[in-house]
Amino acid sequence: MISPSMGHTTLRLHHDHAAHGHVPRTPSEIEHHDATTEFLTLHIAGGHGEPERLLLIGRPEGGHVRVREWTSQSWNSEGEDYQAVAEELLAGLERDFSARRAMSEEIYRVRQWLTGW
Repeated sequence: MISPSMGHTTLRLHHDHAAHGHVPRTPSEIEHHDATTEFLTLHIAGGHGEPERLLLIGRPEGGHVRVREWTSQSWNSEGEDYQAVAEELLAGLERDFSARRAMSEEIYRVRQWLTGW
């Protein structure tokens, strides 16, 4: 809700893309924002009798990725940190996708992230 003291000019300036300090982005820059993102966040629905999973997947380095994982049984914890072979992690995520588990990211984007292309 807008407070009575806040004028419409303030709102327009806030959303004015020509305002001082705003740097317009090209579509390719918006699509490839991953270049500056350190982690991919991926939520995977649980299977039959399996918990939901939330993964923060780091950028691949030398074929390995750093992962922090939570499950619906451990939401209130710090999560489990581990290193994974990017190819093996992708194979497991492909199996989840094939099993029709809902994912918060498209499998195409996950493949791009883990293979670096």
